[in-house]
Amino acid sequence: MLSTDTKGRITFINPAAADLTGWQPEEALNRPIGEVFRIKNKEIHQPSEDIVEEVLQGKRISALANHTVLITRQGREIPIEDSAAPIVDSEGKVSGIVLVFHDVSIRKTAEREREAAVEFLRLANKARTSQDLLRMAVDFFQRQSGCRAVGIRLEENGDYPYQCTSGFPDEFVEIESRLCEQGDRGTVIREGSGRPALECLCGSVIRGSIDASMPFFTGRGSFWTNSTTELAAEAAAAGLNIRLRNLCNAYGYESVALIPLRTGEERLGLLQLNDPRKGLFSAGSIALWERLVEYLVAALTKSRAEESLMRSEEELRRHRDHLEELVRERTIELEERNRQLEEEISERIRAQEEKIRLEHQLIHTQKMDALGRFAGGIAHDLNNMLYPIILNLQMLAEEPSTDETRHRTLHLILGAAYRQRNLLRQILSFSRPDEQSLKPMGVSELVRETVAFIRSSLPSTIEIRLDIAAERDTIQGNATQIQQIVMNLCRNAADAIEPHTGVIEVSLANADLPRELATPQMQAGEYVLLTVKDTGTGMTPEVMSHIFDPFFTTKEVGMGSGMGLSVVHGIIKGHGGAVTVESRPGQGSVFSVYLPVTAEKPERLRLKPFSTPREGEKRRVLLVDDEGIILSSVSKVLKIMGYEVTAAPNGPEALALFSERPDAFDLVITDHTMPLMTGVELAARIAGIRPGIPVILCTGFSEAVDRERLRKTGISELLAKPADMQELQDAIERVLDRREAEDSACGEIRASAASDGPER
Repeated sequence: MLSTDTKGRITFINPAAADLTGWQPEEALNRPIGEVFRIKNKEIHQPSEDIVEEVLQGKRISALANHTVLITRQGREIPIEDSAAPIVDSEGKVSGIVLVFHDVSIRKTAEREREAAVEFLRLANKARTSQDLLRMAVDFFQRQSGCRAVGIRLEENGDYPYQCTSGFPDEFVEIESRLCEQGDRGTVIREGSGRPALECLCGSVIRGSIDASMPFFTGRGSFWTNSTTELAAEAAAAGLNIRLRNLCNAYGYESVALIPLRTGEERLGLLQLNDPRKGLFSAGSIALWERLVEYLVAALTKSRAEESLMRSEEELRRHRDHLEELVRERTIELEERNRQLEEEISERIRAQEEKIRLEHQLIHTQKMDALGRFAGGIAHDLNNMLYPIILNLQMLAEEPSTDETRHRTLHLILGAAYRQRNLLRQILSFSRPDEQSLKPMGVSELVRETVAFIRSSLPSTIEIRLDIAAERDTIQGNATQIQQIVMNLCRNAADAIEPHTGVIEVSLANADLPRELATPQMQAGEYVLLTVKDTGTGMTPEVMSHIFDPFFTTKEVGMGSGMGLSVVHGIIKGHGGAVTVESRPGQGSVFSVYLPVTAEKPERLRLKPFSTPREGEKRRVLLVDDEGIILSSVSKVLKIMGYEVTAAPNGPEALALFSERPDAFDLVITDHTMPLMTGVELAARIAGIRPGIPVILCTGFSEAVDRERLRKTGISELLAKPADMQELQDAIERVLDRREAEDSACGEIRASAASDGPER
């Protein structure tokens, strides 16, 4: 805040105004306000209006226009907002003005970032292919950064060539495109993990093998410099371990930024920004691009997944057309021979059956190819989420309490967690035609839970009405699969409601199976009837005849795989039930699912108590996991079980602890997927220091681990996440018992050898 007299000379300036203008209060006093408070309109690059004259003439409060910036004494421009008011004495005369202003730099920066993010997402949604998306991203970042040259590298056959560039010379792109390090004979050099070794700073950023303490690296793994000339000199003088080709500097690029593109543990590539001018970047601009790159990675991952699915569907259509052509040729041949020999009719039937079998085989193969990739990608993260939830719930359940409500609540939550674990296992085994175990279970509560979950994910304009009227709801079923039936049918109903305003009615009742649905496999009797009715667009008879076919869908390309109702039909058939559909165009649809009632009682979830080691048997455990919540939760469980626990957040730190005191631990429990060093690599290093020490490897996706390799690296046990307390203790007891048995056997052999030796 500052004030002036009627001639515009400063009579007061507070410390905040002095800091913003760069003038000391004693220097600013009695100076014309235009000399200290210099402002201009940044949008039109002209000085702003005379705020003093405007207030004095109008004798009213005035405010500066938008885009006003304050030019400090040092020449720096600061965006501000201000207002001025006349100072009126007791006689009503104006004796000067008071001016209040404040720095709005942070808000302006946030507005610019928000506008950039909105613009990027708008352009990304317009991209029809992943290549369109890359071209859009290069153009966007070039405009945003003002850089002369921008490029995007993506993984291709182990290397990371440029997929899209703008502004780089062709010679530069050709020379720089290869990152794999090669030997004298041109062969690719590989690291210990088997991955190709990458050269240059680009390779270091992609691998994530960077030292975040260096000033030119960010916490998210990005590299940036405003002078490659100075960087090369400093790196050489300080002996910094960074791989520099110096090709960017050789081509005159001084300002260089490398932003990694990654999703989870997968490194997709990087975004590169080059400019011959020095000082083009700042920490704020790099942070903004890192956030925008997250949107690019999400959009690129989605676009690639959709393109992969489209290629799979096209390949399936080609195979099907080819197969149909072969069948047509074979059918013509059989029809010709049928006119001569009546007995060849059976051959034609066998050919038709072979056609159907091959079609089913092709459909199943394509389904596994399309869905298997997604299952592997999400398994690790989901298991890591459930692991601490289950363990902490069990620890709460073990605490003494007389509160029955608390006990029932823990029981319900833990039951839900186990169902989610089963759902994850169902996803991982979805592409395998294994039979799922069916147990007696009540359907009513499961339907209530599922509908409550679905309600939160649908637009508020779609109403879900639930009516549970089944008195006998126990069936032989799989809870995860029954949830999948309800979720798929409700999601299908919601998609049919346009424009997302309507009603979905879900009901559960007892009913007798209609005679027309009875089959040798489905006898007449009492069934649970699950009905899902919607007020959607309905279906034509032609569409209804194909709704349970795999990959059949009426949605636009990329909006659905056509597997939902096919999966529902398979689950219902596996439960010994049936499904019917009633629908007319414009009148909605009704799906009715019949599941046979059983007289058996459903099992109740029991919180299994666990035992603690006997007195004098306290063991020492080295626990390794990069997830802090998992490390904390498992440590608590092990301590409750009676073990001494030493925790390490990564492989290198755990290896250092073990190397320092190899005999201080009786057991090692390690996560598999960790940065810097995997659990398998850590086990191999530990076995090299102290062979035979028991090692338990924890993993959220066991199919990704080679069990033969586990034995060779000294791993004693594989524990699938998310394990509960009992499973964890069972695994520990197994490996320790095996170790004690082996030690005992070795002792007996040594004793026997000593007793059989010659007397002296």
